[in-house]
Amino acid sequence: MNKLKKVGLTALAGSLIASNVYAAEMTATAGASLTWTSGDDDEVTGQALTMGNSVTFSGSGDMDNGMTISVSYELDNDVMDDYSMSIGLGDGMGTVSFHGSGGAGGLSAYDDVMPNAYGEVWDNTDADDNGVVGTMTSVNNVVYSGSFGDIGISGEWAKGGNIATNAGGSDSSIVVNYSGIDGLEFGAGTGADGSTSDQDTQYIKYTVGGITAGYQRSQIDFDAAGTNDEHRDHVALSLAVNENLSIAWGNSDVDMGTATEEESSGVSFSYTMGSMSFGGLFNKTDNVAGASGTNDKVTELNVAFSF
Repeated sequence: MNKLKKVGLTALAGSLIASNVYAAEMTATAGASLTWTSGDDDEVTGQALTMGNSVTFSGSGDMDNGMTISVSYELDNDVMDDYSMSIGLGDGMGTVSFHGSGGAGGLSAYDDVMPNAYGEVWDNTDADDNGVVGTMTSVNNVVYSGSFGDIGISGEWAKGGNIATNAGGSDSSIVVNYSGIDGLEFGAGTGADGSTSDQDTQYIKYTVGGITAGYQRSQIDFDAAGTNDEHRDHVALSLAVNENLSIAWGNSDVDMGTATEEESSGVSFSYTMGSMSFGGLFNKTDNVAGASGTNDKVTELNVAFSF
């Protein structure tokens, strides 16, 4: 850790120690879902019908120095999942979050920002997340987010490898976006997944009425000799039919350094009725991992409740 990081964290810690939390509240939220999934004829593992549930406990309070502090713990299917502590820096300076698990900032938060109604176009296919940036660790990391007028900044950092030798490097990334033109948002980000790869992404989205169109290009340059780099081009279109119903289409092409590109496409929908929501998708991927003729497809339907 360099001197700047040491000074910054020391100053933040000193400010917190010298302050008292004088107003606090605790809340609990929960949800449950039922999902039906159908894949290719060669899918031989997993259950077609599954149920999920989660309970999140959140606490927040104001400190007498103008900062705020909040904590969050999530039980996902009866297992401790995401948990974090966040410090609101006050005076419009943004938020710093410390995540034991589930932390997403920088490229991890902007891995796919294309419009969709329910899920990404490669969800649950053998394509997985080929060509998708943001593979940094979500465990024991530090995330910053802030907005300064029309400019937004999101970053993440995590110590990697051996603490003493720094073997494996550190995960870090940053994304900057601009939304000062009515209906238009664009941004770019860059980062490194330890000593494994360098990654960057650029995107643009435009909304007019209930229609949103977007394009995102991402690159992953692997450090290991002989490993093909991955370049992804993704276009998507969504339509908010009304306040409750949305539909979307997307297509993602990944150049994996092979003769054939991997191509994923899908359609999705979502419909809300108060605390109940319905969603679904149909995705297919051709030439999985650049292997010509290796294809996959999936259909998914979901009903979820929140309370």
